[in-house]
Amino acid sequence: MFNQTTKPNMFSKLLSISFLGLILSQIASATVVTSLSTGGNWNQGSTWVGGNVPTADDTARIIGGSNIIVSANASVKRLVYVSDTTNSTITLNSGVSMSITGQLIFGAPTRNNRNFLFNIDAGSAVIEQVQYINTGDDLRRNIIRI
Repeated sequence: MFNQTTKPNMFSKLLSISFLGLILSQIASATVVTSLSTGGNWNQGSTWVGGNVPTADDTARIIGGSNIIVSANASVKRLVYVSDTTNSTITLNSGVSMSITGQLIFGAPTRNNRNFLFNIDAGSAVIEQVQYINTGDDLRRNIIRI
């Protein structure tokens, strides 16, 4: 039998467990989707490991050597350029919009004369936050081109 002091504690524990479950379900729904080094069209599964195109809740990881064209509107939670020794580029086609509701994160290129480029060109982008990792060298660049 519960007494008066036990009931509030039980309620608090149940509420805490429910809240924790809600948070974990939100974390579990987000996926990290990694590009293939061959690059390609953002909107095609053949550009991504496992064949899944990143969605609005996902983190898209762009590995070295990827040159990706965004040919239709796209949205992701995070876009991360992984530190690497080769150039990586994302280019938005004319009239295409990309939304990054979390961070655009540029890793540090690890060799001279290497660039990570986010090329908005004639498209448009809404980016919540940009984070640059210090490249340590003038010949290693993280670029947003408008």
